[in-house]
Parts: sequence; structure tokens; C-alpha cells
Amino acid sequence: MKRIALLLSALALAACSPSQWEIGGVTPVPGPSDARVLGFEQLRPGARVRLTVNGVGRVDGRYRRVTPDSVVIETKGGEVPFAVASVDSVWTRHRPFAEGAEAGAIFGGVGFGIVGAFWGTVAADALRPLGATRRLAIEVTLVAAGEGAVLGGAAGAAVGALFPGWRLRYP
Repeated sequence: MKRIALLLSALALAACSPSQWEIGGVTPVPGPSDARVLGFEQLRPGARVRLTVNGVGRVDGRYRRVTPDSVVIETKGGEVPFAVASVDSVWTRHRPFAEGAEAGAIFGGVGFGIVGAFWGTVAADALRPLGATRRLAIEVTLVAAGEGAVLGGAAGAAVGALFPGWRLRYP
């Protein structure tokens, strides 16, 4: 049991950010291998990026490559190198298929479920003389909710594909 507690303590200490570590009483200074370089190395060449560069402002273009001290972005004017240390933020373009499908399925399922509950109740009441029960209302509600989730998910994924967004990668 003590080993597990020690292991969890070590993992918790390892999760601290490097700025909180002290080595011999000196806080390490980020160098060329800091998080910005590591973030750029995760991008694929040709990815759409938006940088905020200190002294320049916002730069849109395509990521080309990174060196230990500079990042090269292709803009309309050609390839432009920027010092890694001068980059304040990095955004990448993405198409939120999954987020759109999830939101669409939730809203479609709830919306169609409410409409199905209303019409299922109306149908059950109207068909009661013919032997219809409350089970009909429940079945109509569930079928409508399922159809709404499928149709809403498809519509949400399409919206996510049509309207790309920007995702913050750094800081």
C-alpha cells in the first residue's frame, strides 16, 4: 500500500510544469527546445496555421518546417521565418466533424423525441377505440428520438465540415 502511495506521489510531482521545478535552487530557463518548438514539431507540413508574433502581429499561412530557433511559414509573399521565441500563440485550422455530429445528435434526438411524444400521445388517444395503448405513444417517442439523433448527427457533421474553426495549440 505504501508503494502505491509513493508511486502516486511521484506521478503527481512529475505532473508539475517545468517552471515549478528547481534544480540546485535555480529555476530552469526555457530554451530552443521549449513547448513552442515541440508544438511545431507535432504539426504536419502544409497545415493551415495562424500565429501571433511579437512585433509583427497576426500571420496566417501554411506551416513548412521548424528549426531549433525559427519556424518557417508560407504566406502569400513566400516563405517567411519567424523566431520561435517571438511567437506568442499558435492556432491551427480544423474541421469539427465529431463535435458537430455530437451536438446534432443530442439536439436532434431531444427535439424529435419531444415531437414524437406529442404525436404518439395524440395517436394513442385517437386510436384507443381500436385497442391502442400507451405503449404506442412510447414506441413513437423512441423511434422519433432515434431518427432525430441519426438525422441530427448527420446534419451536425455536415455543418462541422462546411464551417472550419481554429484551435489554440500554444500557449
